[in-house]
Parts: sequence; structure tokens; C-alpha cells
Amino acid sequence: MQTSSEYLTLALDVRRLTDSLVRIVEDGTQPVDLNASIQKVVFSLQGTGKTSIKSLRERGRFGRYAGVRAINEVFGQKERQEFAGKLRMLIETRSADERRESALASIPYFDALERRVLYHHRRQQTARRLVTSR
Repeated sequence: MQTSSEYLTLALDVRRLTDSLVRIVEDGTQPVDLNASIQKVVFSLQGTGKTSIKSLRERGRFGRYAGVRAINEVFGQKERQEFAGKLRMLIETRSADERRESALASIPYFDALERRVLYHHRRQQTARRLVTSR
């Protein structure tokens, strides 16, 4: 099922972002492409409602069905705003201490998102097995 692989790919993206945040917290190093990836998450959390090609591209995988569904299930409007604020601070701050603090505060959000995405992946896998075993 395409949806199952979409969830798995998204889970891997979320894990990669989490690992990058852990590196920031542990030793202050930040991957070169992290800001662009974080910006896609911010665009998805803000959910402007636009469906243009440009707005979907800005959201990356997080703007696809699996990402939108997981974000909507895990985060209410208040949590979205808090998470987006922490991520914006991570991108915009020049202070290493503030960056560490923001990265540390963002990890639980990514963890919750990853768990939800993997839940849907496993559920799709189980459904596929049931259909093919008949």
C-alpha cells in the first residue's frame, strides 16, 4: 500500500530531524539542511489552508496526507502554535544556548509525531496482511 510507505517515509524524516536536534543539544552541531527541513514543518503546523503547488512544496512530506493526518491527530491549535514557535526560535536564534533550549523543547513534539506516524504505518501493514491472507 502506498499509504503505508508514505507513513514509513515520514517516520524516517521525523526521526532524522529528532536525531539532528539531539546533536544540537549534545554537542551544538547543526546539519546544513536542518533549517530548510524545520521550515517545512513550521509551514505544515501553521496550516494556512492554501493548496497551491508552492504551498504544498513548502510543506514537503509534512504536507502530504500522512503528515497532515498525523499533525491533526497529535496537536491541537495551541500545541501547533507552541511547537511552531519553538522551531522558529531554533531557526532564527544566534545564541547557542537558546538553540539548545529550543531543540530540547522540540524533541518531545517530534517524538509524539513519530509515534503517531508509526502507529498508522503498523495499522496499514496489518490491514494489508489481512487482505492478502484471504
